[in-house]
Amino acid sequence: MPGSNYDQLKNIEGGEDMPGAFAHMVAADQAKQAAELNGLDLIARSTLKYPQWLQAGTVGPDYSYLHHLRSHDSSDSWADLMHYNRTGDVVRSGIQWLSEWAGDRTSMEFQRAVAWLSGYLSHVVLDASIHPVVRAIVGEYEQNAKEHRICEMYMDSFIFKETYGYELVNDEWADYLRHTTDDSGDGMDRTIKTIWGHMLKSTYPKEYEQNSPDFDGWHNGYIRAIDMADNSLILFRHAATENGLLYADSGDIPAAAMTKYIEQAKTPATNRFGV
Repeated sequence: MPGSNYDQLKNIEGGEDMPGAFAHMVAADQAKQAAELNGLDLIARSTLKYPQWLQAGTVGPDYSYLHHLRSHDSSDSWADLMHYNRTGDVVRSGIQWLSEWAGDRTSMEFQRAVAWLSGYLSHVVLDASIHPVVRAIVGEYEQNAKEHRICEMYMDSFIFKETYGYELVNDEWADYLRHTTDDSGDGMDRTIKTIWGHMLKSTYPKEYEQNSPDFDGWHNGYIRAIDMADNSLILFRHAATENGLLYADSGDIPAAAMTKYIEQAKTPATNRFGV
């Protein structure tokens, strides 16, 4: 990604390879650059210092999808809520939580929360741009949830390779997200759980009471599933890819999918915007 701060994302524990990345990850990195250029000091400082929290936020709304694949519990309903119901209210509740912070705003906890929420916001904004295109290709989400995810994953893989010249790598992405594991060594970072819990409880109080989100399960399940994808577990990888949960190499996109989702992709009707 010439001329960007993306190279900073490559230096994980001294390693040279960058994590596999989503279109959401790229968009968040570009937004981080814009924050730096436009003097948004708090966001720029927080996202530069805690890029892993920024990138964890970019896939936050997707976390429970992979957890559901492994556990088959009902928590994947949270992913649908976060994508298609009161998405703006979720972000507003996070901003409110930050605005009411009574402690040190230079603290690690506050800056991590800012970085994570910035990533989450970038996911919502990008979805508002991408979902109308996906909807035009495959139809309404309610009747085509699985194909929505498949379409988005294939499009991401193709766009990333075309733009940056190399493939997404699932296990490197998992290593990057491990940085946001709690200090205890298991589960999600407590700062993320605190702000995210407030956001979901404030926006969806009934759903929260009936089925509180399993943040630790989401985090652990997401990372384990991505780890498995690049450890020669071909049956799992195939099943996950076919369900729109993991990336395929751009060269592995089936010909029919390439035609439908990319080469002959439909465009949304005039003024049809939003998720």
